Amino acid sequence: MELRSLYEHLQARILELIETLDTLRASPDYEVFLFAEKDAAVIDTIAAAQQEELEKEIEDLKAEARAGEREIEELVGSSPF
Repeated sequence: MELRSLYEHLQARILELIETLDTLRASPDYEVFLFAEKDAAVIDTIAAAQQEELEKEIEDLKAEARAGEREIEELVGSSPF
């Protein structure tokens, strides 16, 4: 009976790992991994693109903050900062 229980536990664990692998293989991160295996420069390219996107988002947020500050100045008559 103990061996049967161990066998069933192992089967369940194997199925769980197969599902995890399937999920991993379906993710965009796995695609990056595959590209990076073929050409390590892909990581630098992706990192540069992400940095560019973040810098643009930062500039957009700064512009939004400046606009908010001007609006507050109009409402209260002084700068909050």
